This record gives sequence, structure tokens and C-alpha cells, in this order.
Amino acid sequence: MGNATLHVPEGSVEQYGQTATRNEFGNIVVLTEEEITGIQNNPSDEPITRYFNLSGNELDAPGDGVTIVLTTGADGKQQVTKKVMK
Repeated sequence: MGNATLHVPEGSVEQYGQTATRNEFGNIVVLTEEEITGIQNNPSDEPITRYFNLSGNELDAPGDGVTIVLTTGADGKQQVTKKVMK
């Protein structure tokens, strides 16, 4: 993944740059608040899970290959993980 680009929220570049997985990305690009879309507050106690392919297209379910999993908890905190399916 050395040529992949990581898009991070404005003001978080230093924090992301210090992670161990930073070396897996060739570039870090800063997103302004206006560029960040699709983030929703979760009105229930159940987490909201959304799936995306590496092109950023939302999927109905994890697909073959690498899928980015975005989970939003009831407290509004988000967690991003990757899932690899063969």
C-alpha cells in the first residue's frame, strides 16, 4: 500500500502521522470540514456500520478483497477498520 493516499481531518495530520500504519501510505491529504460528508449522529444504541471499497464507493456488504468498515457508535465516535475477504 506504499502508494495509497490517506485522507485525514484537518488538524489531525500530526496524530495520524505518528501511527505505526502511517508507513503503509504514500501520502497524507488534509480534508477540510467542508469536504467531510456522510457523517451521521447515531440516534439509537445500536452501532451503525457502513462498508466502502478502496475507491470510496459505499457497499451494501463487505466485498471481495479489501473493504473499509466504518462503525459509528451511539456516542458518535467512529472507528475505521479494514476487512480482507478472499
